[in-house]
Amino acid sequence: MAANASLGYMAGMQAFEIYEDTLAQGATKTEAALMAWGAALGMYKVDRTGLGELFFPELQSDAKIYRAAINTLK
Repeated sequence: MAANASLGYMAGMQAFEIYEDTLAQGATKTEAALMAWGAALGMYKVDRTGLGELFFPELQSDAKIYRAAINTLK
């Protein structure tokens, strides 16, 4: 549950930044909102499904170490 909340928070904060940047570049509020929602959903899904590890291979080794440590604690 904490992982979902954390990812949701990060995606939401990034979406707010995208919304502000899109407005600053001359988009309407509706266009900016659509961009922000799309970006938030995309970022959340990429992070939640582990696809981020494919795009950033340097995360793979750390993720394996973290998973092993968590399994040890379980």
